[in-house]
Amino acid sequence: MSKTLKEEYAEYLTRVKAKGVKTTFYTCPHCEKKIETPQPTKKDVSKKGYWDSTKICPECEKLAFVLVYPNGDTQAIEMVKN
Repeated sequence: MSKTLKEEYAEYLTRVKAKGVKTTFYTCPHCEKKIETPQPTKKDVSKKGYWDSTKICPECEKLAFVLVYPNGDTQAIEMVKN
């Protein structure tokens, strides 16, 4: 039996936190659930000042473009198929 995306993501976060990485939350723009995500330090980000990536919500499995700042602020932008 294969694991669900939600289960795999929970295991990933457990490994990340075990390494001492802080986490923060963003709100999925589709299902509006709070999603935990790793938080970068200032030394982890480029001169733009944040991490950005496309993420699949472990709750609704839809795409969002997520910005994560070293201070814990986040921004999630809905991505839709045209």
